[in-house]
Amino acid sequence: MEQEKHKLREKIVFCFESLLTLIRKYLSEKGIKIADLNERSLIKKLNSFIDSFQVSKIQGLHTFYRHISRGFTPVKRDSERFIKQVEELTEIFDPSKPEKIKRIVEIIQTVTDNIIRYSYEEWARDHSKKLVETAKRVQRVSEYMANIGDLEGIYKYYSNLLKEFEESQIGQLLEDNDKNDLKSEYEKIQEIYFMH
Repeated sequence: MEQEKHKLREKIVFCFESLLTLIRKYLSEKGIKIADLNERSLIKKLNSFIDSFQVSKIQGLHTFYRHISRGFTPVKRDSERFIKQVEELTEIFDPSKPEKIKRIVEIIQTVTDNIIRYSYEEWARDHSKKLVETAKRVQRVSEYMANIGDLEGIYKYYSNLLKEFEESQIGQLLEDNDKNDLKSEYEKIQEIYFMH
């Protein structure tokens, strides 16, 4: 339980700090000197560029983030709402995000469909159930993250999955049969994720 709360706190902090990074980049591109600005002043500077309602929302989320970063434990429902709102606001500063998510999810879908297809092949017969289970789990998690707009989460999940696969029996099986699409498609996913 305590570990789950800790993970939730970490996700909230990471999520909002990612938004702050985008805000800094956005303001710099607008010619605003941001070096000496604290977080509150940084957010106030947005008033010249975006809707005041959205600025108020960011200010409210910033207050919540500060409580969390000082050790306050959030309720799960509030945390989920916070993360969803931050993800929505992120799109103001990174309009390409929904398109990136769509393209990455399409690649993951192709990779997992291939894994399911491989499960019917002779070399995979002894592990077919495990292959299908793995593919469906990857589909479920990436679809969930896509639905909440968590581009960062999808990318990190895929990166961790790649490491996990390297050490797993399933990963080794795919590698031995030259069918490790998870690995071969990673470069494409990186390109999409870091694309400006």
